[in-house]
Amino acid sequence: ETDAPVTDAEWSPNRRYIAVLQLEQGCDADCASGTVIFDANTGQQIASYTEYGGDGTMRWLPDSDQIIRMSNFMAVFDADTGDTIYYSDTYLPRINQWNSDYSAFAFQHTGDLTLELVSYPSGEIIQTLPVTTRSYATHWANQDSVIAVLVDNQNALATHLNVYDVETGEELYTIENVGIFEPSNDELLLAVYTEDQQIHIVDAPTGDILWSSSTV
Repeated sequence: ETDAPVTDAEWSPNRRYIAVLQLEQGCDADCASGTVIFDANTGQQIASYTEYGGDGTMRWLPDSDQIIRMSNFMAVFDADTGDTIYYSDTYLPRINQWNSDYSAFAFQHTGDLTLELVSYPSGEIIQTLPVTTRSYATHWANQDSVIAVLVDNQNALATHLNVYDVETGEELYTIENVGIFEPSNDELLLAVYTEDQQIHIVDAPTGDILWSSSTV
């Protein structure tokens, strides 16, 4: 039971625990917050950590042993002990998409806007992508061999979808004037909605458009 305002709550993948992100009593989103973990069967509080304050979101890693906290920082910590496994305060929120087995994530830095692919938990940089503008979304695809990144164009007047080879960092293709995109469940295709109100189904590794249709 908790009387403090709750800003996020997540079941662990094994369904044994519920992690709750809550603010201090009487505070707004800029106040300190803590992560509280409950036993999902009994409701008993089993852990509480206050090291990672501020507003934001969280999610469990698939092993149900680690939690990712995202605010004006990104941290991964051990759910049993609270020990920090990974921490950075120089990334842009939302650009932290993990690959399918959670062994790496995309990470865009504040300042120079460098977009890096980072191995987890070592923190080793796998690849630095030639991105120089603000990114808004990333998705790994084709068995994590490519990564699609929605970025501003140079004038920040439109967003383009750039797709890169993860191993080489090479830009494979660009689709201009993209509003949103989403990978298929098998991550082999991309559904891309462009500003001319067209939806395109794209082969993720090659950029070949399989079909297009107007939405108006």
